[in-house]
Amino acid sequence: MTDEELQRDHLIARLAPKRGESILDLGCGSGEDLEHILRVRRGVRVVGMDRSERMLRGARRRLSRYIKREAAEIVVGDAGEALPFPSRSFDAVLSAELMECLPPVRQTRLLKEIHRVLKPKGRVLIEHTDWDTQVWNAKDRRLERKLVHSFCDWTQGWMDVSDGWMGRKLLGLLRQSKLFKRLEVDTYVLTNDQYKPGAYGHARAQDLLTLARARKGVQVEDARRFLRDLKAQDRAATYFYSVTRYLILAKSVPPSNFR
Repeated sequence: MTDEELQRDHLIARLAPKRGESILDLGCGSGEDLEHILRVRRGVRVVGMDRSERMLRGARRRLSRYIKREAAEIVVGDAGEALPFPSRSFDAVLSAELMECLPPVRQTRLLKEIHRVLKPKGRVLIEHTDWDTQVWNAKDRRLERKLVHSFCDWTQGWMDVSDGWMGRKLLGLLRQSKLFKRLEVDTYVLTNDQYKPGAYGHARAQDLLTLARARKGVQVEDARRFLRDLKAQDRAATYFYSVTRYLILAKSVPPSNFR
């Protein structure tokens, strides 16, 4: 299994889908998490929503056999707006790598909408990478720190906004909403010990070149020098990469409990 597949295993295991449940995935992208849910638990119904029609075309192809059986549905929608679903529609809601792309007012609105569409005692699982936790074993410590911090603070072209610290902010965000209870914090540390195409750390290292070319406080030659060092670390069997992802699992507070 790839490093991302192992991470997805952990994510869906924490969601713990049960037979007969209806599950909503907000920001579902091309549908990998939805497919994993359907593979590990028969008898569930999943709905995926994303604002990118391009990503959803991939999701429809990936889930075509499940869509034909009405076990899956794909919906175009913006998670920063009112969700296009009736109240109390879902047993569980999953949101992975979405919150950082929303401004604070929309984050608050989304939590209210998640609470609205959850059934009484329904659960929500929100996951996010904290980009300042990226670690490479590199020769030039100062350059590594500069690149990691610059990447964390980078609002990429496809984003309206970004917050690279969203992983560490999730717990406080849910606590302040007062919409959920029994909050559980979990972490997943994705690691690589080889610098090779297909590995997550390799892909993020290539992003550093894109960052430099976008003139976001990093010189292209510095980024290239850093990548050469990673190759050298790999040849010496001293390469290491990790990044931490935070998961918050919580139960919906019944409306009758509001004051």
